[in-house]
Amino acid sequence: MNIRVEHIQAILANPFYAITVAPHLVEEHKLEISDEQWVQTNARLVQDLGAEAWLAQALAFLQSGDVLGLSDPRMNPCHAVNIASIFREDHEPFVSHQTWVQSNALLMQEMGVEQWLAQMLAILEGDARHQRRDRLESAVFSRQKPARGQARQNAAEEEETARVLTPKVHLPQHEALQFRHQAIS
Repeated sequence: MNIRVEHIQAILANPFYAITVAPHLVEEHKLEISDEQWVQTNARLVQDLGAEAWLAQALAFLQSGDVLGLSDPRMNPCHAVNIASIFREDHEPFVSHQTWVQSNALLMQEMGVEQWLAQMLAILEGDARHQRRDRLESAVFSRQKPARGQARQNAAEEEETARVLTPKVHLPQHEALQFRHQAIS
């Protein structure tokens, strides 16, 4: 088996190693927005909040299922994906919340925020993740800087997304890198 960088990135980004997802988040439901909309919206939120703050809130939300813990309800990935049932299986975490957050903040820097977010949706979806990741990566990387008219349309879509969806942890870098080493070993 050839282990590629993408395999290691998927292991590091997988929240399963740090938490058990709240059971009610794993129930099948109607999706409210496209995965591309969620990625674009959350890329801006990561920029506004900072990667570590966004990651800490997202991980805590996935574990508790309490949307009130999110600074913005659009962070909820359930708007764009049905989370695979494997994530609700009770298990001992492999890494601490802090280690997962710090490692993924570094991984976001390496991969780029949009690609990391697209991968997260693919991971959460489970078995269909390979098809979703390929489709999302294609969409993320094929986008070019929008023309002025397109920028206005994007802003209008952003406002619509907000309308539909609205009803810092510090860890030394050597510990985050140790987590990455453990995942590779």
